[in-house]
Amino acid sequence: MITCVISGATSGIGLSILNILIKKKISVIVIGRSQKKWNLLKSKNHSLNKVKFIEADLSEIKFVKKIKKKLQKIKCVDLMINNAGLINYKLEINSLNYEKTFFTNFLSTFFLIKILLPKILKSKSPTVINVSSFASRFGKVNLDNLDQKKNYDSWQSYINSKLMVSLLTKFYSYKFFKKIVFLSWSPGYTKSNLGLNSSYIRKFIFYLRQIFGQNPNKAAVDFFHALKKFNNFKYSGSFIFKRKIILDKFFQNKINISKKLYKITNKIIFKHCK
Repeated sequence: MITCVISGATSGIGLSILNILIKKKISVIVIGRSQKKWNLLKSKNHSLNKVKFIEADLSEIKFVKKIKKKLQKIKCVDLMINNAGLINYKLEINSLNYEKTFFTNFLSTFFLIKILLPKILKSKSPTVINVSSFASRFGKVNLDNLDQKKNYDSWQSYINSKLMVSLLTKFYSYKFFKKIVFLSWSPGYTKSNLGLNSSYIRKFIFYLRQIFGQNPNKAAVDFFHALKKFNNFKYSGSFIFKRKIILDKFFQNKINISKKLYKITNKIIFKHCK
């Protein structure tokens, strides 16, 4: 049986993807922030009783030890979907002195990959999909101010974090060439709770997304179409927007930044992931 680990699957696109995973008889482990929310979901959908849930706040470093402990008996991970996302309308700092959007959207993704790497490598067909954003092409990488604590802007912090996710996904595709398939996937303009607790302008954009954005179930179908089509080493490192590979040259031209970003983040991860 295929084993999948997915974060951010208690609402929106993540929940829609989870429902399809269950229908496909895939063994699923969900990493989420609220046990209470998960219990409420289970009370409405009994198929979720088959799913293992781990309560963990990905904005704080405490999740590392917890995930290690909870998943130590899992033999292998065939599919990993890093979907957890956050936008904070004001600057919030975690216990390690990192801005929380940066830590949740970017750093926690690669902490999780580091934790589960030995189990991923045991799979016969390992795939890691990091959920990004088409808007990430407007992001910036400031190696001296990665988490943008200086001159904080909620939207800029979000798209910066998603850009860094895709850059490092590209780098990991080279690092684990023909060992693991790494993909970045952007669902496009989709209904979600992201940005609900944001500033007035972002909240207005949130409501527009509820009106004009595509249904999360449609996005989930696009996700599995992309997974089936591009789950191959020759596509590893690709950025997929809905069902197509895009921005290949854009990310390829940033490979030097990706290398520098990897060195910085690897030091952080190694320090806190022993």
